[in-house]
Amino acid sequence: DLAHNRITGRGLTALLCSPHLRRVAYLGLDENPLHGVDAERLAAAEPAGLRLLNCHGGRLRAADVRALVRSPRVRTVWYLDFDENGLGVHGVRE
Repeated sequence: DLAHNRITGRGLTALLCSPHLRRVAYLGLDENPLHGVDAERLAAAEPAGLRLLNCHGGRLRAADVRALVRSPRVRTVWYLDFDENGLGVHGVRE
C-alpha cells in the first residue's frame, strides 16, 4: 500500500513493469498523482500475479486508463479501482 505519496505516472509505470514485483498481488496507489503513464512500457510488460489495483483519486486521464487496461500486467486483475478520477465518458469507455 503506497497511498498518499507523490507517485506519478512514471512511478506507476516503473512499479508495474518491475520484474521484482511480479508476485505482488495488491498494489494500493490511491491519492497519488498517477497521470502520465508510459503506454509503450506498459504494453511490453510481462503478465504477473497482480489481482487488485487501487488507483482511487489518482488523477488518471483517459489515455492512462487505456494504457493500463491494455497492459499484460493488468490482465490478471480481479478488482480495479479507478473511482474519484473524474474520467468522464472516454475514460469509462476504456
